[in-house]
Amino acid sequence: MTETFHFDRFVLIPDRRELAEDGRMLKVGSRAFDLLCLLVTRAGELVSRDEAMAHVWPGLHVDEGGLRVHMAALRKLLGDGSDGRRFIVNEPGRGYRFVAPVTRGSDAYRRRAAPPGRLPPPSPALPAPRSRLIGRVDTVGDVDHLLARYPLVTIAGPGGIGKTTVALAYAERAAASAAVDVIDFGGVADPAGVPNTVAAAIGLPVRSPDETAAIVRALQAGPRLLVLDCCEHVIDAVAALAERILDATPGVRLLATSREPLRISGEYVHRLGPLAVPPVGIVLTRETVVDFPAADLFLERTIAATGDDAFTAEDLDAVTAICRRLDGVALALELAAAAVPLYGVRGLAERLAESFSVLTRGRRTALPRHRTLRLTIAWSVDLLAAEERGLLARLSVIPASFDRLAAAHIGGDEHGGVDRLAGLVEKSLLIVDPAAAGPRYRMLDSTRAFARELLVASGEERTCLVRLAEHWSNRLGNFQREHPSEPLTSFRPDLEAVRAALHFAVSPDGYRSIAIRLAAAAAPLFLDLSLLVECTRWAETALALVTADDPPETILTLRTAFAAPRLYTHGNLAEVRASLEEALASAAAAGDPSMEVHILDVLYVFHLRVADFRGIREIADRTAAVIERAHGLSGIEANWMAGLAAYFAGEHAAATPHLRRSLDILSPTRRVDVFRYGSDRRVHAHNALARSLWMQGYPDDARRLAARNLAEAADIGHPVGHSIALMWMTPIFLWTGEHAIAEACARDLIALARRSSQRPAELVGEAFLGILDGRHGAPDRAVTAIASSIDGLLAVNNRLLHVILLGHLAEAHLLAGRAGDALATVEEAVARAAASGDLVTMPWLKILSARALALAAPAGSGLAGALDDALAWARRQGARAYLLEIATLRAELGLPPTVDREEGLEALLGSFEQGRDTEPLRRATRVAAARSGRSAGGEAGPAP
Repeated sequence: MTETFHFDRFVLIPDRRELAEDGRMLKVGSRAFDLLCLLVTRAGELVSRDEAMAHVWPGLHVDEGGLRVHMAALRKLLGDGSDGRRFIVNEPGRGYRFVAPVTRGSDAYRRRAAPPGRLPPPSPALPAPRSRLIGRVDTVGDVDHLLARYPLVTIAGPGGIGKTTVALAYAERAAASAAVDVIDFGGVADPAGVPNTVAAAIGLPVRSPDETAAIVRALQAGPRLLVLDCCEHVIDAVAALAERILDATPGVRLLATSREPLRISGEYVHRLGPLAVPPVGIVLTRETVVDFPAADLFLERTIAATGDDAFTAEDLDAVTAICRRLDGVALALELAAAAVPLYGVRGLAERLAESFSVLTRGRRTALPRHRTLRLTIAWSVDLLAAEERGLLARLSVIPASFDRLAAAHIGGDEHGGVDRLAGLVEKSLLIVDPAAAGPRYRMLDSTRAFARELLVASGEERTCLVRLAEHWSNRLGNFQREHPSEPLTSFRPDLEAVRAALHFAVSPDGYRSIAIRLAAAAAPLFLDLSLLVECTRWAETALALVTADDPPETILTLRTAFAAPRLYTHGNLAEVRASLEEALASAAAAGDPSMEVHILDVLYVFHLRVADFRGIREIADRTAAVIERAHGLSGIEANWMAGLAAYFAGEHAAATPHLRRSLDILSPTRRVDVFRYGSDRRVHAHNALARSLWMQGYPDDARRLAARNLAEAADIGHPVGHSIALMWMTPIFLWTGEHAIAEACARDLIALARRSSQRPAELVGEAFLGILDGRHGAPDRAVTAIASSIDGLLAVNNRLLHVILLGHLAEAHLLAGRAGDALATVEEAVARAAASGDLVTMPWLKILSARALALAAPAGSGLAGALDDALAWARRQGARAYLLEIATLRAELGLPPTVDREEGLEALLGSFEQGRDTEPLRRATRVAAARSGRSAGGEAGPAP
């Protein structure tokens, strides 16, 4: 029998090298553990320093400092000295003494003669664990607390989940201080044999024909714990006996294990869940294995089976996959580990991805039902009533969790379904998801695979798959009709079921009409969840099945669902525009102005992506005409579209009122315009207004608006809208000189884009980091990064920021001292801006051109003309920020101010009522001060 030592709140088990505090396993270093064992086993005795070092480091000469280090670690672990508790006392010059009272666990197993008429103590031969308890130490502690409050605790859960392991671990712990008997009903085939099995286990020679009455009378002798293991197949007989015992023996506590509750008075049901598995996104290492009990168990059993404890990173990735595939079920993990010598860890993971049939190598000493995973599940399923077995089989077509509505329709049991669902939960064949907002149910993967075999054998598989597809086609469609202003994000838990329905519907065995309806109904769900590539794929698949007889509105939805997401993923191909124009014509022919405006909205974004800024003005005008003709549609689209078009034309005075009206109308807590249209109109309006305010000379207003825009977009949580906000707001912090904020925004943009498959946005974020490199003294790195991003964006036909990135590329060339490259790049940018209508960039580009000319030839004849050109553009647009930049540059170059005194450096500085801490105004102030010093004949110091 394993010897245990109890002191204070601790239990020490030397043979298993375990130390627990209040049932929680503690991590102890190897040397410190050896030292603790020596002290505890000789509690009260003085252990000399030499004895201690010889015990912990046999055959080695070790400095006494090593002993002091481990002794200090032990005291800290035990809390020695806190709350008046003492464990280890140092006697200077002599050694150490363990002073806390210690009880040896083996004392509780000494047999005593039973008084006349009383039961003998239980046999000491409790089943002993053969390995350490993994992932269930806290559960054992929970059972202890529960049995102090309830006379019967039933550990319920699926087969192989670890119920018996927990019960036996608790029994061993309890046996240190109480009488304990373990009764295993696993081999009892006849319910009538239950009383006799209990009588035999507690050592009762039954002489009465009423065995139950004799058991009850005997148990009245005193406190006792009975562990009733594996009750489910004789559940009624066990429940009847347990109820009799509890009614007549207040000193007895019952701990039962069963796949379903006993359902008697006084019972507390403790549902035992799977062992924790490494979640998605976690990379498993040898150091983190202990954080995930499923992986810890699998590795321990694998090492025992193979004798090899070397695991590569690829092996540990396979371990993660195995643990997830097996749902953290302890028995399945042990069976899997037994198969590693045959297949290897990675080979096993590959086979389990296809089938559970490899899990057939259980221990020869295991109960027959535990020798393969299939037998474990069959044991439970065979105990079901025919109606429950049929429902379980039909529900196996649902690949993830589901609610009662889905169960009723797909299970084909609208009337008795709730009761049968509850029955499957009670018998642990369905698990209730505790994290769900409402009741949701799921099967373990292994159970689902077995139930699917039953379904195939019954001949009902195709019928159930049709029900699955019809259910989601109808349910998603009805939700959108009844709640047109609500997103479909509440259906996120059902995503796998929708996918399974689509896979079946478009397959040769599916139904074309259901496939088309389902793809159209599911498209908004994919958009709402930012699954843009998947939305396009399913829409394209369904469009290939469309005929002239299909409803026009369904075809319109599919065409839009095919085209709109591609604006953010694989570029703006000609087929995308053609599909949108075709859908627009169909909407107009059908007399559906709402759909027309929706498609025009997407077309507007299309023109933005290809940098056709004159085209967006045309789309804005077409949208305004449709809204005016429809008499009843909101004018939101007309305002934000017109405002953006005016901004890109450099018409700040016209853009500002349109954009402000849009922001007044569009709610900060909006949802539908983001999730349904794939773009966020409020984000677009914010983007243009914040940038316009900067250019008009209101830097603080621009910064506040940018921060509000980013915060709102993050709160909305739509990756497309959020990335658009980051792409357009990050430059504001580049303009202000707040480089740390700009870098944080750029990195957020890259991370967000990678998570949501937005390659264009990722390229823009990389370009921003390159711009910062240039400003931090690495212009060549900046040139490489920006040029690479431009090439990448052109490869996916995304030209929205092409002119702006060309300007930044020219700026990087200037920082590197390459005037010729800078001038050539600026000339290309100016030509593209003129061709596309991106006129808002012209003042900046002209300033860059002047800077390049000044670098090439400070006294060159073209410099004055370039500055005059920049000045004309800035005047025309009312862009005070650029007027200040031009005046600052003229002063830096030693050129005379312009004729208009209001455009002089000092006058412009005086006109700015905000933004004094921004880099452009700080620079202008320094230059003005330096020039003022020179004019007075003083020493102004070096030029900035």
